[in-house]
Amino acid sequence: MSSSSTPRTPLRSLQPGSGDSLTTTPGGLVMDIVLTPALRPPPRSAGNSATPRSPKTPAEIEWKLQAAGARREEMLKLRKENIEEKLALVQEKKETIIQEKALKTKEELDQKLKACEENKNMVIQKTKEEVQAHLMKVQEKVKLLEITQESEKIVKKLELEENLMKVGEKRNDQLEKKIKDIQSHVDYVKCVKAAQEMKRQTYLAQLEGSLNTKLTKASKLQACKEVELRAKAEERNRKAEKVRLNKSKVAEDGENLVPESA
Repeated sequence: MSSSSTPRTPLRSLQPGSGDSLTTTPGGLVMDIVLTPALRPPPRSAGNSATPRSPKTPAEIEWKLQAAGARREEMLKLRKENIEEKLALVQEKKETIIQEKALKTKEELDQKLKACEENKNMVIQKTKEEVQAHLMKVQEKVKLLEITQESEKIVKKLELEENLMKVGEKRNDQLEKKIKDIQSHVDYVKCVKAAQEMKRQTYLAQLEGSLNTKLTKASKLQACKEVELRAKAEERNRKAEKVRLNKSKVAEDGENLVPESA
């Protein structure tokens, strides 16, 4: 076996970027490594050399076999080092992209949670302000009604006194009748006030129940959004872990294929 029969791999196929391509995909980085098949130089013709160089002794044959084996091992080692270097670069770039995506996802999640919390606080504050404004209106109406009723009572009382002063006859009967009317009116006013108070209490209870319902719905909506965002983050982490495991498997397969390609 001579040195002319030893397969050789061109050095240009071992340079980065000569036969491989690096592609970014939604799942990560993909690198196609193309190994150029070993090329064998053309055999020398009989007319190229006056005297054919063929081994004449067993020692010379053994020396040429050892030299060919050493060259072959050196080429295999060089191929393996280049492949390992490229895989290391790909793995480093992949980890950098995964970290950037994880950081970006975390920032987006924090911003969404912050926005949801701000919206919730705004809804609660707005509802409180509306309730307070409505309560103030109700109190003003109640006070106005009380003032109106007191004014009517005073007017009726003055009219009664004026009638008593003008009318001499049947004063007692009229006075009793007026007293009854006044008592009836007082009872009516009490009933009206009680009914208004009951309506006010009922309205306040309904308003408080509506506020509690709104707050409960807002809390449930916030909880659902948080669960959905956490699920999306976990899904991205699972995909990243799956890509990492697939890349590790591809790297192991590549190391196992190096001796076979040689």
